[in-house]
Amino acid sequence: MPLKKPAIRKKPNKQLFTTEKHPQRGKTRVFLVDDHPLVRVGMAAILGRESDIEVCGEAGTIALALKLIDQAKPDVVSVDITLSGEDGIELVERIHRLHPSISMVIYTMHAEDIWMDQALAAGAKAYVRKLEEPENLVKSIRGLVQSGAGGHKSTIHQAQES
Repeated sequence: MPLKKPAIRKKPNKQLFTTEKHPQRGKTRVFLVDDHPLVRVGMAAILGRESDIEVCGEAGTIALALKLIDQAKPDVVSVDITLSGEDGIELVERIHRLHPSISMVIYTMHAEDIWMDQALAAGAKAYVRKLEEPENLVKSIRGLVQSGAGGHKSTIHQAQES
């Protein structure tokens, strides 16, 4: 079965979706930022299997992400650090400044602590490596929502310790 590209809902159905972080009142709205379309489609497929998560948009560049995030009104934004010559950490800083209520998770190939430290300092609340199981991204998103943006700290250290 071919995967369909997620569409951005211009006017969310208020009975089903909410921008507040209360999963019992609606689905958690997640916006994906990665410069690789295949990664975004795969993430959307994985997250789309979850009954409490909805992918509300996606982008491959900082400019497009900033424009579409205003329209999509996500609860959580997943950001890759490396965005085809652009800096995902800069995007995290800008989203944090413009939309402090949005929680952010870094989803990246970078395993070095320096990247995680910079991302968390910029405003990200979780850090998941692409080498990890997809369920770790789902757990991080749920952790962000349940903690009210207090965050699900990275699983990077757990992976290194095993």
